[in-house]
Amino acid sequence: MTGSLRQAWIYTPTDLWEQLASFAAKDVVAPPDLFSDLFIAVDDYLAVATVEPQLEQIRNDPTQARTSFLALKGTDFASESAIVEFLEAADEVISD
Repeated sequence: MTGSLRQAWIYTPTDLWEQLASFAAKDVVAPPDLFSDLFIAVDDYLAVATVEPQLEQIRNDPTQARTSFLALKGTDFASESAIVEFLEAADEVISD
């Protein structure tokens, strides 16, 4: 198998996360704090955790959360398996 999730992560902002954030159907709309929730979830899987004051700011500012989340790179994750674990956790965030 060639490639890796770390290398493929670059495609997720446009192909996955922005599509999800702009989702709107008959009775369902993506919540404005989606990226806040996703960033809180992803922080557990990053190689270097976000410092608490910055994490608190991201938690309370959807615009900053979106910018911070979409700026993540595959190399920001602790490992390939951390990306998989985050995607599983993201499923729960999205379901909620």
